[in-house]
Amino acid sequence: ALPISPPGVDAAPPRPTRPVSWFAMVGALVLAVQAYAWARWAWSGQMVPAPPGPTPIPGWMELLARITEILNFVGGLAVVGWFVVRPWIRDRKLGFDGMLVIIWIQMWLLQDPIQNWTVNNFAYNVTFVNLGSWTSSLPGWVAPDSHLMGEPLLWGLGAYAVGMFLPMLACCALMRKVRERRPGIGAAALIGVAVAAMSIFLIVLETFWVRTGQYSYMGVVKSLSLWPDTYYQYPMYSWLAWSVFWGLMVALRFFRNDKGQTIAERGIEQLRLTPRRTQAVRFLALVGLCNLMYAFLYCLPMNLFATHVDAFPRDVLERSYLTSGLCGLGTDRACSDPRFPTPREGSAYVSPDGRLVVPEVTR
Repeated sequence: ALPISPPGVDAAPPRPTRPVSWFAMVGALVLAVQAYAWARWAWSGQMVPAPPGPTPIPGWMELLARITEILNFVGGLAVVGWFVVRPWIRDRKLGFDGMLVIIWIQMWLLQDPIQNWTVNNFAYNVTFVNLGSWTSSLPGWVAPDSHLMGEPLLWGLGAYAVGMFLPMLACCALMRKVRERRPGIGAAALIGVAVAAMSIFLIVLETFWVRTGQYSYMGVVKSLSLWPDTYYQYPMYSWLAWSVFWGLMVALRFFRNDKGQTIAERGIEQLRLTPRRTQAVRFLALVGLCNLMYAFLYCLPMNLFATHVDAFPRDVLERSYLTSGLCGLGTDRACSDPRFPTPREGSAYVSPDGRLVVPEVTR
C-alpha cells in the first residue's frame, strides 16, 4: 500500500534540482582527464618542439609571427593580472570574469587541438615557441603522430585570454545597448545579436591569422571554404561553429540571475557550503558547462567534417613550417587525401612517394 501522510502533515516536498552538482561533476572529470593527459605527455618524452621541416619560413612571416607572439603573451599576462590576480589579492576570491579567464586558458590547454582527433587537418606555424602537443596522450586519440603539432605556448595564452575573452566584454556591452534601445527584445533575439557580432569579429580576426601564416587549416572541404587551394584557405563551417559557440559563451556571461549565477550555478545555495567550497564548486560547474559547449558545438562538428576533407593543396604541402611534421615534406607520411584510407595511430599508411608503409607491429 502507498504511504499516506497523517492528517494535517504535508508530504515531504520533492528534492529541488541542482544543476550545479551535475555540471561540477563534469568539470571535475574534465580537469582529471586534462591532468592525466599532461602528465602522460610529460612522462612519454614527447614534450619536444615540432620539427620545422626543410622549407625555410619567409622572413616577413617569421617576423610578424614573433611580433604577434610577444604581444599575445604580454596581453595574456595583463588580462590574467587584471581579472585574476588583482581581485584575488584584494578580495581573496575570484570574481566571475576571473573564473572565465582561467576557463578560457584551461580550454586552450585541453581542447584547442582536438579538431585533429580523427584526422590531422590543422596546424600552427612551427616558428612559434612550442613543445609539440598533448593530443596523443588523450585517451582514445585516433589521428597518428598528433603530438608533433606545435601548439604555441606564448601565442596561445594571449589568443585565448585576450582574443577570446575581451571581445566577450565588448559584446555584452553591445547587448546592453541594444536592450536599452529596445526594452522589449527577447532573450533569443539578444543571443542572435551576440552570435552575429562575434561572427563578424571572428572572420576579421581569423582572416588576419590565416593570411599571415599564424596557422593553417591544411585540410578542408573546399566547396565550403574561402580561398581554397591556398595555405590560407578558411573553412566556413569552422567560422559558423565557433561563432555559435562564442556567441553562447557571451550569452552565458550576459544572462545571469539576480544572484549573479549562470545556468551552471543554479542551486548552489542549497548545498550549504563554506565560502571557499562554494567558490570551488562554482568554478567546477563553469568548467563543466563551458567545456561541454566547446566539445559539442565546435570540436564535434569539426571532427565530422575532418573525415571528409579534400586533398591538401600544394600551397600547403610545399610549406613544411605549416604542416608541423605531421605529414608531407620532411616526413615519411603523406598528408590526408580522399584516395588514401584514413590512418590511425600505429596503422599502415601511405608515404609521400605513394608507397604503403606497414609498421612492424602490424605485419
